[in-house]
Amino acid sequence: MEKTKRITIEPCTGTLSVRAGTTLLAETTNALVLREAGYGPRFYVPAADVRIAQLRASDRVTRCPHKGEAEYFHAETADGLLPDIAWSYPAPLPDVAEIGGHIAFYEEQLEVSLT
Repeated sequence: MEKTKRITIEPCTGTLSVRAGTTLLAETTNALVLREAGYGPRFYVPAADVRIAQLRASDRVTRCPHKGEAEYFHAETADGLLPDIAWSYPAPLPDVAEIGGHIAFYEEQLEVSLT
């Protein structure tokens, strides 16, 4: 469903797994795919399907004019700490309200599979 001309959000079909080496960070059948003009698609995982015990709050905060204020997380893995590897929008702007309660990951630095 189209939220703005710039951003679309839709349910993801299948099971999405996010790993850092041997450490499972998230697994879900309820991911959302956010597509934003000028960027590749991003998966947003419901917080209930993220291994929250593996994440530590970061001091980093950024602001997107289209999504709102993002808070970041470090991931503790078997191979060490991955700084600022995930983020969420605790109070997303109304046009992207669906991503509230979800966490996204820098997939370029992780193993992400969709089956």
